[in-house]
Amino acid sequence: MEHFSDEYIELLARKYKEGTLSAKEQKDFLKWYGQLAEDTETVSETQMQLGDRIFKNIEAELGNQDYRPEQKSGKSYVWIGAAASLLLIFGLGYLFYSFSNKPLVQQESLHLQSPEAEAGTSKAFLTLPNGQKIDLTKTAPDVLAKLTGMPVGKSSGEALVYNMRNEAGATPSNKMNVLSVPAGGEYEIVLHDGTHVWMNAASSLSYPEHFGSNERIVSLQGEAYFEVAHDAARPFKVITKRQVVQVLGTHFNVKAYDDDAQTVTTLVQGAVRVSSAGKQGLIRPGQQASSDEKNDLEIANVSLKFALAWKNGMIEFQDSSLPQLMRQIARWYDIKVEYEGPQRKDLFTGGISRHSRLSALLNILKANDIRFSMRVEGTQKILIVH
Repeated sequence: MEHFSDEYIELLARKYKEGTLSAKEQKDFLKWYGQLAEDTETVSETQMQLGDRIFKNIEAELGNQDYRPEQKSGKSYVWIGAAASLLLIFGLGYLFYSFSNKPLVQQESLHLQSPEAEAGTSKAFLTLPNGQKIDLTKTAPDVLAKLTGMPVGKSSGEALVYNMRNEAGATPSNKMNVLSVPAGGEYEIVLHDGTHVWMNAASSLSYPEHFGSNERIVSLQGEAYFEVAHDAARPFKVITKRQVVQVLGTHFNVKAYDDDAQTVTTLVQGAVRVSSAGKQGLIRPGQQASSDEKNDLEIANVSLKFALAWKNGMIEFQDSSLPQLMRQIARWYDIKVEYEGPQRKDLFTGGISRHSRLSALLNILKANDIRFSMRVEGTQKILIVH
């Protein structure tokens, strides 16, 4: 568990209020608050007092809101209850009152042993065209360059960076590299053309050693956020099982897990053309193109907050069923999930820092009458939902 000095945390709190936090500082602030409730023995009294002030501000903010039950035909909504590990202010997270007909059960009244798992970390494997698999978390930059035979290295933020520009006119390569991020991991890669790709847990990206002169093509399984380097002469294409996404240079997120019912492309900046089984659609910023197993293509306006939560250090869910929520949890905490008894039909909305332990989220779900246990088979943890 990472520890921060009193002075640093006070600085981060002040800078966030001023809106001047850097990306690294915001990540540290999220991590600190997510760990606060779990680290009471070693956290200083000053930091505990700061945490108390934050939570009191949360309660005050909630007190100024006028929440009312919302009835929607055919749906039962349960809103996640209050807990110190969820934040409302400072843009770090949020809380909800219960929309059920019974009073919200406060987490403080629960005394249950929670199944536990650590949050994911930065880790990935690179498979070379010759089949050699490299553990990027254990391989030094100079060794990596020697193994790949290319000017490639790692940044201080654990990103895989190709230190060259593959410009238009280059000879295409049919030699493919595969960057694989396991469950419980995330990783960043900067491709030969300068495109940045942030990859979520349980995902893989296939890309050539060199892009050709006419187009840039990669294949994705899982989820990734792309910031594509602009190149009008060479369209950039992301190929998934159900969609082909084509851009010239833009920012977008693609979610294409095999165990999800839909493949979803969400646009942040620019314009993107999405194709699925002969159907095409152009999406604008704030829109999402989804394809189901029947290859129907639908375009809708969405909240970028939820679609990009994982990249911003959050686990967030909006009107999600319990199985949808558990799939997200399973990937990030590297666990398997099994169900016993009838499954809940409620829909959930809420959020928590990705730096929190599994128990922080499960305790909140327990407050809404969902029970869990865990068994271990070898190195695999299996969470049972009762």
